[in-house]
Amino acid sequence: MITKKKQRAGDEGGGNSQSDGEDINISSGSNSGRKLVLCALLCYSVCIALVPFWSITNKHVNVADAAISQPVPASQPTQAIEIQINMLKKRAYSVSDKSEEFVNAWQQILNLQPSNLEAHVMLGWAFLPKNPPYQDMGITLLEDAFDASKVSPTIDYKFPQTYMIAATIGRYRAQKKEYADSQKFTKLALQLGPTHEGTTKSEITCMLLQLATMFGYFPASVEDADASIDSLLYYQEKLLTGWTSDYWPIDDKDMAQFPGAAPDVINHCVLSLFSLSFYYRADVAMIAKNHYEMSRKGWPALDYTSDFVKRYDVISMMGDQPCVDRKIRLAVISAVITEGHSNSESFGGVLSRLDRNLFDVTYILLTETVYAHQSIASFTKAHHSDKVYIWAKEERDAANGSTWLTRWGKEIGEMELDIIFYTDLTMSNLARRLGMMRLAPIQINSHGHPMTSGHPQTIIQYFISWEAAEQNLEEAQKHYTEELKLLPSDVMFQYYERRILPTDISRLDGQSFSHLRRSDFGLPEQTIYLCMQKPFKLSPEFDKLVCGINVKDSEGYVVLHRADTISNQKVFMERLTREGCDLSRVIFLEQQPHYKLLALYREATVVLDSHPAGGDTTTREIIEMGKALVTLPGRLLGGRWTLGYFNHIGLKEATKKALIATNPVEYVDLAITLARDDNLRQYVEADIQKCAPNLFEQLDSVTAWQNMLLEISPYQQCRYERMQAGEL
Repeated sequence: MITKKKQRAGDEGGGNSQSDGEDINISSGSNSGRKLVLCALLCYSVCIALVPFWSITNKHVNVADAAISQPVPASQPTQAIEIQINMLKKRAYSVSDKSEEFVNAWQQILNLQPSNLEAHVMLGWAFLPKNPPYQDMGITLLEDAFDASKVSPTIDYKFPQTYMIAATIGRYRAQKKEYADSQKFTKLALQLGPTHEGTTKSEITCMLLQLATMFGYFPASVEDADASIDSLLYYQEKLLTGWTSDYWPIDDKDMAQFPGAAPDVINHCVLSLFSLSFYYRADVAMIAKNHYEMSRKGWPALDYTSDFVKRYDVISMMGDQPCVDRKIRLAVISAVITEGHSNSESFGGVLSRLDRNLFDVTYILLTETVYAHQSIASFTKAHHSDKVYIWAKEERDAANGSTWLTRWGKEIGEMELDIIFYTDLTMSNLARRLGMMRLAPIQINSHGHPMTSGHPQTIIQYFISWEAAEQNLEEAQKHYTEELKLLPSDVMFQYYERRILPTDISRLDGQSFSHLRRSDFGLPEQTIYLCMQKPFKLSPEFDKLVCGINVKDSEGYVVLHRADTISNQKVFMERLTREGCDLSRVIFLEQQPHYKLLALYREATVVLDSHPAGGDTTTREIIEMGKALVTLPGRLLGGRWTLGYFNHIGLKEATKKALIATNPVEYVDLAITLARDDNLRQYVEADIQKCAPNLFEQLDSVTAWQNMLLEISPYQQCRYERMQAGEL
């Protein structure tokens, strides 16, 4: 049974603001100028009431078709240019700021006078509610307003509009994962905000929260990554220990008036914890814990306990564990259990095979949109008795902060669940916030995103992991705020299904890759060292390994995944150059369809596991392909999957010795040795091919998970013992 909560599409916001045509000079401090820009800010905030401000579309204005006049020749008298500019301003202010004529007028002014501050600001704001390419243009225009080499005069810091513009740029750049610019403008806004009478305490706290949860998505160096963590910790300490209680909690209604915040105030102020999993030098448990505590201080409504859990607490305080003659009510809550997602590939095999005589299973998919039902994972439909809910934000949820999420929590509490299984508490902000509530007696987290939630054990009791991929229990526990529970190393962690069908066909996209060769990717016939991990996993620590191989094998080529933005790709290339890479032998490829990715694995001489965050799904694919994969296990779970799989599937010691490094120098040497020694590589690949079946379709993984759920369940003992005795 699938139940959907539908979200109504939001109105294309913003009124048709009119102006009397008076000339405006934003830096002059004229009241009319400030009012107009503030009006643009407020109209923009309304316009994005139901979707993130970085993805708004506006169907009323087709900027691409707007006429752009040619620059006026330099010989034209300055006075004539000023007259033309004033005429264009009057035209702009006499029409709707959503019209083509408005945009066209300001574009002509920029062509006439590229340093015109007013044109930068007005055109910048006009572009923000449009499609992403124009949003980028708008933000760039607004950034230029602060740059004396681009405009004259620069924007005046005395006015509140400047503070709002800086804060909006900072939040936009954070969403684009452009850390340096995001931090720069957010800090500037934080500096300017308190100087303006209208700035609220919630606005200041919100900006502090952004800085306290802002990670460098693509750091320029190890030192840069460390500085990012140091900055984040500084603001976390400021908020948790040095900040007056008068600034807590966040006032949602107040913040909803701020540009960009209305769709989701919490999401606007508290940035994602996702990138923390790639900071292997950081104290991830402490940072995640601080992240949780700041969110709870900002939005106390998240501190919610369902009535069912309260009743359970009373009963459990009597001493004996409660016992009932019914199935265990298990809910799986996730924002990513969609078809083909790595989480669905990891958990689907086990979850769909749990004994329905023991478990009553409910799936809840959390989503920002109404269309997720089109791709929800097929494994959720394996049993007619399972209940499937798809919950999306509704129109009434805009500007409600944590209130609407508490409504979801109350509905879940009324289901009277025994166990809630969150697969990805640090991957989705929706799941993370929902997981701050006590909605079932037992709530667990796992490796959908392989790091701790940061929630206390009173909220999320357990993190379920795999002994084969963790350090010893005492050491590993330091990385989690939950109690760490380990499935045994002699059992495969999940019921994995093969991703390659007979005759070399990708199961994910149904395409054959048997015909593809190196030439199809523009690759040379020399040695190829391949690492196609997503760029956000390729941290600066990995550069030394890649460039070590590049330098030592002067004829080999390294093939890497191109970074997701031009700026990040530039940083990536600069990092590799500093480490000594010969970039003429480094090839960057765009993201590939799955079948082409499989062909790349096959065509590579040696595949490289990223470090310190390594592969999981990709490792399984490479093992299935029977290819040699060199790995250097990291400190945290996300960097130890390859080690766990290699140790479990039964590889010979000689094979593991050829693949598993203990330090960076050995990693480089192992990769080059495998590339140059054809006999060794063939031996290793033959052993991997022989052992690969031990990775897939292992029913003992289902038994292990089932036993774990029975062990932690508040009710399983009585019913399970009766089933074992044949009484049920």
